[in-house]
Amino acid sequence: MTNQITSMPATALLELAASYRQEIDGSRAEQRRTEKEAMRRGAVECAEEFVLRHFPDTLAKLFSDVSWQGYPDGGPQGSRFLASAVAALGEGLFLHYTRRKTYAEGYMDGSQDVLTLIRSCPCGNYPHTEVSDDYGLALALEEMQKSGYCRGACTPDGLRRRGSGNESR
Repeated sequence: MTNQITSMPATALLELAASYRQEIDGSRAEQRRTEKEAMRRGAVECAEEFVLRHFPDTLAKLFSDVSWQGYPDGGPQGSRFLASAVAALGEGLFLHYTRRKTYAEGYMDGSQDVLTLIRSCPCGNYPHTEVSDDYGLALALEEMQKSGYCRGACTPDGLRRRGSGNESR
């Protein structure tokens, strides 16, 4: 009896192998897309829940006006942060939500919710402050109002742009 593999033309074998690989690669790509979309949705849901729970007197009251955009965990293996969500509040203000991995004795032992208030600055940087509740948000917003223009505080001395008005005098 003749072995079917040895009697099969090489071109047919190559076509079958290529077809199989294309099918598997497509399946894996679809699985990655599905996983990333689930991460995005999960990040948005966690951000919404965190805001409702920790910011009932400020952000939660504006919640219907805030639209979150989810992002999958795209960091390198071992990244401290998980999937995240961002909401544009207008006037150069943004919220960034993520979960930070926590470690004990060198091993990951959980995660912690992190909400960061970010503002755009005329110098091109984005100063940010972590906020954990309504009061902390009120303090951060008040501080941002006081420093509504760039004093160079958001740009490290060695990185200030020449000619931007941020140079030390």
